[in-house]
Amino acid sequence: RLAAKEEHRDIVIEALAQMPEEAVDAISAFAEGHELDEELRSRMFHVLAELGGKAAELALWRFFRSATELSSRVSAGKALHRLALAGRAGTLEREQWDQCLVEIGETLELLNRFCQEIGAVESDIVELVRDHQWLEVERLFQLLSLEFDPSLLARVKFNLEAKQEVLRANALELLETELPGAIAREVIPLLEPIVEGRSGEGTCLSKETAEALMQREPWLRVLTRASQPDDVLSSEMSVDLLHAEDLAFELIRTQVSDLKKIPLFRDVPADSLIPLARVVRTLRCARDETLFEQGDPAG
Repeated sequence: RLAAKEEHRDIVIEALAQMPEEAVDAISAFAEGHELDEELRSRMFHVLAELGGKAAELALWRFFRSATELSSRVSAGKALHRLALAGRAGTLEREQWDQCLVEIGETLELLNRFCQEIGAVESDIVELVRDHQWLEVERLFQLLSLEFDPSLLARVKFNLEAKQEVLRANALELLETELPGAIAREVIPLLEPIVEGRSGEGTCLSKETAEALMQREPWLRVLTRASQPDDVLSSEMSVDLLHAEDLAFELIRTQVSDLKKIPLFRDVPADSLIPLARVVRTLRCARDETLFEQGDPAG
């Protein structure tokens, strides 16, 4: 309860990190709370990484593979990576690792289809999908780092996002060389269209792609609906799938798009702007209207 109050948060987080390993279950249960903001949940993951041990590793692994918002899964991945680097992680079961690689691969393949099939529609939807893609790519590299050289993978990931085409191409080539053949053959084709920024000429999702996306998390369901013509929505997607959670995301989608147009937030992944979009207000002003003056009280 104290951790939920910002004025006590730093002290509480520091205290929790000194708790015995037996506290892992209670801390992970708290981190699962729907009322938590993303910053606090991320810090709970950090606490679990500080505590270490098998129970903390399993809890973080559960969050990494959960159906929570993608930004939370990425935060759990960072904590898992920190746990591994500190030598406080156990031995990950390879079968579990393989299953997660398949899951991330299926998601990236679906997102690639999304961008190919709606490449000719309004660009802000495509941009939001691409932001989601890159967060999934980050998750992919977090997973790979648990099995392979994390320093090399960090360099590859950095160069994959470079503006220079030659650096991106070299990074893909290095990754293909360093990963085992079977894994490279699975990963490289998924990364190529993302790194190259490929978009198709389509204006509408196929029924198969749309139905697959509508089974995913609320943010993807909202982006799917936003990308489709009204007649397709009514004939191929059940309105019943628009849950209350989806409605909340639908309300903030425009806010996220507007935030992305501000230079300060242009390079921030759209998924990471969702918490901010939940609390901002749109204020429409006339030209030359005074917004505030020096000495005005804050807020």
